Amino acid sequence: MAREDKTLERSYKKHSITYDKQRFDGKANNYLEQVRSDAFFALMPDDRNLKVLDVGCGTGRGTLLLKQRGYCVTGIDYTKEMLEIAKKKINQSEQGKVFLGQGNAKALPFKDNTFDCVISLNFVHMFGIEPQRVLIAEMSRVLKPGGTLIVEFDNYYKGLIMGGRVQKQKHRTHFNKPSDLIYLFEEKKYQIEKAYGAAIPFAWRLFQNLPNFFRYVERITWCYPFKFWAERLYVKTTKKSA
Repeated sequence: MAREDKTLERSYKKHSITYDKQRFDGKANNYLEQVRSDAFFALMPDDRNLKVLDVGCGTGRGTLLLKQRGYCVTGIDYTKEMLEIAKKKINQSEQGKVFLGQGNAKALPFKDNTFDCVISLNFVHMFGIEPQRVLIAEMSRVLKPGGTLIVEFDNYYKGLIMGGRVQKQKHRTHFNKPSDLIYLFEEKKYQIEKAYGAAIPFAWRLFQNLPNFFRYVERITWCYPFKFWAERLYVKTTKKSA
C-alpha cells in the first residue's frame, strides 16, 4: 500500500468513533446534509432495481441514504473500524438491501462491468489529481457500459476564493477546479450529463435556521454559473461503450 494510503488508514481508524459526531451531528451539519442529499438524489437514476456501488462508504452516509430509498447497494471502504459503525447504523434500517465489504478503492474487488451505478461521496478530495484519475478509472472498470457514475468533489472556487485558501491549510485535501473534470472524465470514455452544486458558501450559516425554505433556495447552485461557486460539486457521467 502506498504511503498516502497508509496515512489515511491510520487517520480514519483513529477518528472513526468521532467521525459522525463531527461531520453529521448538530443543526448546521444536518442542514448541509439535507442540501447535499437534494443535489445528489436529483442526479441518481430512479430505477430501484439497479446494482449500486458506494466507493469509500466510510460510516455509511451514502449507503444508508440509498438503502432507505429502496436501492440495492454495496458499500466498500478500506477502514474496518468505519465499516463496523456503518453496519450498526444500517442494521437499524429495514428498507432496501445492503452489502458491506472491506477493500481498496484503487483495486476494487469486483469483476469488470459488475454495477449499473457507482457513486463516491466525500472521498476523492483526500487524493491529488493523479490518484483521483486512478480512482475514477477503477470505478469505471466495475461499471457497466451505459452505467451512471456520480462523484462528489470539494469545489476549489467555493465562494470564489475560499477553496484555494482552505486547501493551503489542509495539506491532505484536494479541491477540484472545473477544468479538472475534463481531465478526470475523458471525453472518449465518459459523457458528462450534469453537474450540480450544493451549499452556498457562508449563506448556509443563516439558512440553517429555516431549512425547509432555504433548501429550495439553495437549488440555485444547480445552475450555471452558481454551481461552480458552491461548497460541493456533484458530477453525473455515463460510461461510454468501448
